[in-house]
Amino acid sequence: MTRTHLSLAALIVALGGSAIGGPGATPVIAPSDVYDLLRSGNQRWIDGSCEDRNTDSERRADTAQNGQHPFACVITCADSRIPVERVFDRGVGDLFVIRVAGNVASPSVLGSVEYAVDHLATPVVLFMGHTGCGAVGAACAEGEMHGNIATLIDSIRPVVKEAKACAAGEKSSKKDEASQAAIVAEAVRLNVEYQIRASIEESPVIAQAVADGRTRVVGAIYDLASGEIRWLDEQPDLRDLAMSTLAPKQPEVAQVEEKKPARRTGFSPNTSGGATPRRVTTALDRDEH
Repeated sequence: MTRTHLSLAALIVALGGSAIGGPGATPVIAPSDVYDLLRSGNQRWIDGSCEDRNTDSERRADTAQNGQHPFACVITCADSRIPVERVFDRGVGDLFVIRVAGNVASPSVLGSVEYAVDHLATPVVLFMGHTGCGAVGAACAEGEMHGNIATLIDSIRPVVKEAKACAAGEKSSKKDEASQAAIVAEAVRLNVEYQIRASIEESPVIAQAVADGRTRVVGAIYDLASGEIRWLDEQPDLRDLAMSTLAPKQPEVAQVEEKKPARRTGFSPNTSGGATPRRVTTALDRDEH
């Protein structure tokens, strides 16, 4: 490796990136260091003291020539009130951002996540919901949807029943504005956790990275008003879930009902469910009179 390449790798690590990736590449930066970068950046955003890191022309030229090495993959809502790079006070090439209403783990989204995990060696995957999410609110309202948005909302509906049950235990059962807001807030959290699990269950590539310890999948919720990110507790069983996803599936054996030989009787079944006497030919029948 030339001196130029060595200095580039050192620069990438210093900026919180990873070395040149490729399928199954091992990230250089630890997930705990990624959390520190994201948390400190978000605090600067809240305080109004952003440093606009990695946003100059030199950074643009460097990433254009040497490629991208993001240290986190962020799947979040398409809501225009979430300027993702600014929320974390990061710049060009730092974050691999995927945006879709409701931050759902659709096949196309998972394809992009797989690229980040397996080819860019991104050590942290973050599913980030936000307060007052319209897509989650629509799922909670359970109204009729049309067009492609119906498919998107269907990806969120599995959490609605649990969200309503949780909110009912804390708020009035009346269908007022406050109780509805509580349901949506709970559904936003549950949806983040649900999409995290779906990403592992539906993607062997992501499951392999989690099982190997190369990637951690975490969740958070962004507050539109304060700009603060609330980090959710990491689900402790995700590695077990990944191992289960990768385990060979046992082939399903069709249960064939054993047919017992019919008893020889003087009766045969008829279509009405009863039995019809069967006429037995005897010697007397064969005699001509």
